[in-house]
Amino acid sequence: MRTRRTLGILAIALIAVAAGCSKNSNTTSSASPSTSASGNGTALTIGSANFPESQILAEIYAQGLTAKGFKVTKKLNIGAREVYFPALESGQIDFFPEYIGSTLNYLTKQQDASRPDATQTYNLLTTELKKHQLTALDMASAADQDGVVVNKATADKYSLKKVSDLKAVASNLIYGGPPECPTRIACLKGLETVYGIHFKEFKALDTGGPLTVAALKANGIQVADLFTTDASISANGFVVLTQDKPIVGAENVVPIVRDATLTAGGSALASAINAITAKLTTAGLTDLNKKVSIDKQDASAVAKAWLQTNGFM
Repeated sequence: MRTRRTLGILAIALIAVAAGCSKNSNTTSSASPSTSASGNGTALTIGSANFPESQILAEIYAQGLTAKGFKVTKKLNIGAREVYFPALESGQIDFFPEYIGSTLNYLTKQQDASRPDATQTYNLLTTELKKHQLTALDMASAADQDGVVVNKATADKYSLKKVSDLKAVASNLIYGGPPECPTRIACLKGLETVYGIHFKEFKALDTGGPLTVAALKANGIQVADLFTTDASISANGFVVLTQDKPIVGAENVVPIVRDATLTAGGSALASAINAITAKLTTAGLTDLNKKVSIDKQDASAVAKAWLQTNGFM
């Protein structure tokens, strides 16, 4: 997966997006247009959130579309959804690889926990997006959820197998996750309101990133919000607890594009995006994450190799 900012902080963050403050901002994909390029030269800006999988996906789409003849600019590592989604709505970015359930929850102000059924969640999302002049193209079979993850020592000590098992022991445990976690139904808010789980402490760390993994491994936290495609889970023997009450539903990857951009790009743009999406799988995402987060390969190079393997370059 996937604390609401004050207006002042949000405004500053949006200015930073526009200025390209990220080290990856305002860079054009380095992929060379292929001989089968069919794009009409439409220019678009692709964004990513501040975690590796989002950056990998943005690189895949950016390089793949560049190879098709589109003029792509990247603004990577923007931040959390509370920052990048308003940038998408305002036109500072045109395209974002998203997740169906988390985006639905964001648009409904965390009042509509996403359903386990991907099609139902996708249909609800498309209805909400229309209000914002945004379109969800085809969703992928690839899915990545917020997982409630414990280290092995904690799982063994308290015989933890499902999320509800935490309720009796949470007062002894520290929970870690992204700063936005307390306001999100798929994170701390859902654990408190749906399960009645209240931890000894919450530590704001990063979004499914190295700080959270390191803290869980060192037992600085005992429970964490990590993404289910994070290769660090199996590498460190962490345990993903089964959610016996749904606070996280379907989280298939979905490209969200501004209506104006789709109109400019025509059917060639939608077709190019959908072709890439059709090749994304959950196992594939996990492998890509491993290459970047554990093997320390460059996200751009990993994306290029994936595109070449799948016949896009």
